[in-house]
Amino acid sequence: LPCELQPHGQVNCNWLFLKSVPHFSAGAPRANVTSLSLISNRIHHLHDSDFVHLSNLRVLNLKWNCPPAGLSPMHFPCRMTIEPNTFLAVPTLEELNLSYNGITTVPALPSSLVSLSLSRTSILVLDPTHFTGLHALRFLYMDGNCYYKNPCPRALEVAPGALLGLGNLTHLSLKYNNLTEVPRRLPPSLDTLLLSYNHIV
Repeated sequence: LPCELQPHGQVNCNWLFLKSVPHFSAGAPRANVTSLSLISNRIHHLHDSDFVHLSNLRVLNLKWNCPPAGLSPMHFPCRMTIEPNTFLAVPTLEELNLSYNGITTVPALPSSLVSLSLSRTSILVLDPTHFTGLHALRFLYMDGNCYYKNPCPRALEVAPGALLGLGNLTHLSLKYNNLTEVPRRLPPSLDTLLLSYNHIV
């Protein structure tokens, strides 16, 4: 395994130019992995089987693997594809960071999720079907999906009531998205709403 094994089940695979998720052998106890960081690699496709053997995985960071064209150092467009059961296969997952990746829709997610970051991606539409069953989700970050460094054909669209099913959501950040109005029918549990650097007047 090319990654650094750290205490308390943490595995650091950052900046290794990986093109796929590394597979843990019997020599690296898969059940002990609680946190896996894959920041700044070159992983463009996620498979259903990538994390299925990590039975205690709680934290997964995939930031900066396949950035949108405006955020890419060479301005090359990249689109990350995610198979349907990639994250559903990890029912223990609590924290997921997919920021700075060219994904265009919210992937299917496990009900265990508490914190989700989809900032600086290519997601421009949010509707209720994207968050079905995420009753544990408390933190949602979707900053910078439509601004000058990450240009888009239209502003982020949050359908009325799109987040209403997130009954425990307390923190929502939608900065830098060219929004022209405050999203409607937000969950009553919300206590922090960040909307700076939009066009709300």
